[in-house]
Amino acid sequence: MKIPKDALNSLKQVAASRDMSVQALLKFYIGQGLRQDIARLTYSPQKGTNNDRKIL
Repeated sequence: MKIPKDALNSLKQVAASRDMSVQALLKFYIGQGLRQDIARLTYSPQKGTNNDRKIL
């Protein structure tokens, strides 16, 4: 995956401030965003959506 230099520099700065590797920070961000998207899909009031599932 190619990441723009300015974004990579920002990732390095944030990772250092959290005492994490850039790889660990990326995994954290991806997991966090994925959980939010799944929660939106699961709890959507749209017709036909399974609203009785719970996301941990």
